[in-house]
Amino acid sequence: MELRRGVNGSCSDKLTADNTPNNTSGNVYQFWFFDPNGTLSLVYPSATGSASNIVGMNQLPSLVEGRMYNVRVRTRISPGVWREWGPACRMMIDNAAGQCASTKLQDEVNNMHLSCGQTMSMGNSSASLVFAKPVTRFNNNCISVRASKYQFRFRIPQADIVIVKNGVGANPWTYLNMANLVGSPLPSGATLQACKTYQVEVRASIDGGATWCRGGDPYADLAPWGDACPLYTDGCSNGIAQEPIGQNSNGHMRASAMSIYPNPNRGDQITLRLENLGEALTVSVDIYDAFGKRVIMHTIATKDGFVNTVLDLNGALARGLYMVNVTVGDSTYTERLVIQP
Repeated sequence: MELRRGVNGSCSDKLTADNTPNNTSGNVYQFWFFDPNGTLSLVYPSATGSASNIVGMNQLPSLVEGRMYNVRVRTRISPGVWREWGPACRMMIDNAAGQCASTKLQDEVNNMHLSCGQTMSMGNSSASLVFAKPVTRFNNNCISVRASKYQFRFRIPQADIVIVKNGVGANPWTYLNMANLVGSPLPSGATLQACKTYQVEVRASIDGGATWCRGGDPYADLAPWGDACPLYTDGCSNGIAQEPIGQNSNGHMRASAMSIYPNPNRGDQITLRLENLGEALTVSVDIYDAFGKRVIMHTIATKDGFVNTVLDLNGALARGLYMVNVTVGDSTYTERLVIQP
């Protein structure tokens, strides 16, 4: 949503499609850009053309800056014969925002630094490194340079816990420990702990922290910096690093063990197991994509305070990261789901 378009490829961001769809390589690609309001429908390149899996914003002069578009991609079977269009993604050209862009925890499933929705150990080792997606900007010579500082905000909103850490040096990563804290003592008086679920946001600075691309005071101004990702801290006695993202009517956290398997998943079926549900008769299951859109919902009956059921996904979920939210009365539980067809 913050793509930059300049006078040439050196000053323009690029969209990149999956280079190995369905485990194939050497494909020929087409991109279809269309305005949800029907003002534009553009196939790039033309119906008779072909292209790689990368397209620069400078190659798309018909797209209006500041307007949201959908984009879908397809690959060619043979000259003149194409496969079906893939799922739609949203995009927008916004040169101003792109020069100091928002970021989030790394959420690319095949990236070795995947952090969004992961269970991680506390400490100072490589297993405790939490990575953000790097932010870049163009300098006056149209050279892409990296942001020079990052901040990570760990929250448990229902418990009013807020912990802010700087990245290590200029790097888009930090350790899952109590070093590099912003503010001392912390305004919330909290500490990062094992067996917790934190909602994590990240922001970047292009001037070493003098100003930030998003937000004001990280404790006083809790307006979102961008997309938040759940992060689970390891160390639970039962091996499950999930906690309810919610409270009961008495304000106390409700204890329940939730598991989803197989995970990663092929997109056909998942088994949901939830116990210690008390007197609840039903639970609501909502699955959200990376944009926060609900893509699947179910209502499931409980039996003796227990749920152990198979949910049919029917191939409705594209490859990527999803969040599964289960609502039981006035409490909500969450777990990440990775689809890898």
